[in-house]
Amino acid sequence: MKVRLKRSEIAIAEQAAALRWQLARASGVENNRIDKTRTDNDVDLLGIKAEIAVAKVFDIPFSASELGVDSGNDLFINAGARELSLQVKATFYEKGRLLFAGNKPFNWDAAILVCSTDQQDVMRIDGWISRKNANSSVVIKNLGQGEGRCIEPESLSNIAELWSFIQMMRHS
Repeated sequence: MKVRLKRSEIAIAEQAAALRWQLARASGVENNRIDKTRTDNDVDLLGIKAEIAVAKVFDIPFSASELGVDSGNDLFINAGARELSLQVKATFYEKGRLLFAGNKPFNWDAAILVCSTDQQDVMRIDGWISRKNANSSVVIKNLGQGEGRCIEPESLSNIAELWSFIQMMRHS
């Protein structure tokens, strides 16, 4: 699913990215980026644009400037009587994988993969996976930056399935 960002959303993402990486480094939070060829700002900008795209699809209020250091959950969505936590993972590649640094247990309900496109204002949501399925689908790979945990795209479900599930939970 492709999501087009407005110029105002890109401007907000650019401002928030600069603030986010400065705040994180000032707070002593180590950057866990896997791609060492990108700057902190590049990675944070991509991540915030991905979070905005997911928030738009699920109609979640989102303000990138209100966020501080990443707690491991990027977004929360009201699904009726339950609140779901979402981990949004972004990649600079048009075909990507969910990548996870370190060996921390997954503390989210669903992880969503968002890929950049050749258009600065378009993000593509490639799929999602539940925590339960992620634990059984994760593999260890060396993608040129050392070994890390990843989930291959073929293990992801269509984002429309998550959207439908959330709508069903909200309205039942």
